[in-house]
Amino acid sequence: MLHLLSVPAHASVVAGLALRLPVLADDAGANPDPNRFGRPSQPERPDNASALADQQFMDMLKAYRPSGGLLRAPNVAARCKPRSGTDVATLAAWMVHRQVVCVEWLSRIWLPVFQFHRADMSRLSGLDEVVSELVEVYDDWQLARWFSLPNQWLGHALPADRLASAAAEVLSAARAEHFEPSIPPLRTTE
Repeated sequence: MLHLLSVPAHASVVAGLALRLPVLADDAGANPDPNRFGRPSQPERPDNASALADQQFMDMLKAYRPSGGLLRAPNVAARCKPRSGTDVATLAAWMVHRQVVCVEWLSRIWLPVFQFHRADMSRLSGLDEVVSELVEVYDDWQLARWFSLPNQWLGHALPADRLASAAAEVLSAARAEHFEPSIPPLRTTE
């Protein structure tokens, strides 16, 4: 059972994913339908959304595009392959325990694809160590931005683009964030 008071704000969405396990298992091979969970495909813009958050999200969309882009949580869940050990419950646990990069924007949970093997949506080797370093310093939004921005420790390459080929270098760059964080917190106006 998930204790929603002790987990990040997106835990209720994650719990909803786990409850929809039979629905996703039936559709695992089908093309994801953005309306299958009864939500409109284009969420309405909340009144308190800031222009800065919108711009940063658009920047992340662009930055993550070469490494597979960003997918909404139900779309990632639909691609999970239970036979390989990655099922919806595993994905939900990773999200709740901050073992994958995910970000909430316009009441939707988004996950960058770079962190997964596309064949079965298992996590890339090295991701766990890097994320473990960064969750001590950053919130989810900052974490997603860190992977999407050029990093001086990586010769100005994006950590998302380098993780698969140079996990040790990305880990060193993540460790440097403890001493000099490079991503400021998002300040939104209410």
